[in-house]
Amino acid sequence: MSKRKLDDEENSLEDAEGKDKTKDVVNGVNSVVICDTPPCNRNPKHFSNYSEYELHFISSHNYICNECRKRFPSELFLELHIDENHNPFTKIEQDKGGKIFKCFNYSPTGCTKKCSTPKKRRLHMIDKHGYPKEFRFDIVNRGL
Repeated sequence: MSKRKLDDEENSLEDAEGKDKTKDVVNGVNSVVICDTPPCNRNPKHFSNYSEYELHFISSHNYICNECRKRFPSELFLELHIDENHNPFTKIEQDKGGKIFKCFNYSPTGCTKKCSTPKKRRLHMIDKHGYPKEFRFDIVNRGL
């Protein structure tokens, strides 16, 4: 069993050779934070401290549709998904021939373009905003 020295100010651990093994220290126990929240449960991600884990969780697990449980990379894509897939008023507007597919850069002070089809939105995003053709434009429907 190797000796360990706990330095409270830096939350670091040193082994017998004095090498720093920085870890998150919880209740005095050396621990690596592991994310096993789906879909990370297939291949759990390891983090050396809680701050890294928290950033990962916010960016990977925070934007989930309550209706269909799909996960999105940002609040914007989650809002577009809900509006285009679960909002009955949007469905009525679409049935009337209205343009419901908002630009990914949509905002009152930015681009206010709405399109009648996802394909037209895709072309708008490529032509006007320089999105790559390989971008997963179906992310609004499928999620991550």
